[in-house]
Amino acid sequence: MAMQHATLSSIGLLIACSLFVGCAHTVRVKAVDSRTGQPLAGVSAVWREDASDLLWGSHHFGPTNLPPSEADGTITVTGVRSKRVSRFIFERSGYSTVYVLYSGRTFTRADSASIPGSDGQFILREPLCSVQPTNGFVVIEMMPR
Repeated sequence: MAMQHATLSSIGLLIACSLFVGCAHTVRVKAVDSRTGQPLAGVSAVWREDASDLLWGSHHFGPTNLPPSEADGTITVTGVRSKRVSRFIFERSGYSTVYVLYSGRTFTRADSASIPGSDGQFILREPLCSVQPTNGFVVIEMMPR
């Protein structure tokens, strides 16, 4: 009986922890030129993740500078949690900045945002566009200036 109670307690603790933390996963981004569709190397990205919960309150992680996109335009982000709000800023010389918000497995993109501070937080400005992953990638189209 004690063993069964310990097992149930452990399972309950694991479920509670998974609800609190959320499952981390990898997001793969492909930066492309919006006119040609060609991949863009050298796109820099900044990532910030925000969390809000009853136990710890509101807090954020980052901003973190991610490695620039490779020759095929890819940027890989590991440790993203769908139960948190992630903000991404994509920049490359000669191209307009792109802002992306990720929340609840939904990607929303904008070409402008209000930036209240230098800590990577921003609020998207309309028009907004939903971005659906394609072939395992979130395709970020960047507009040449």
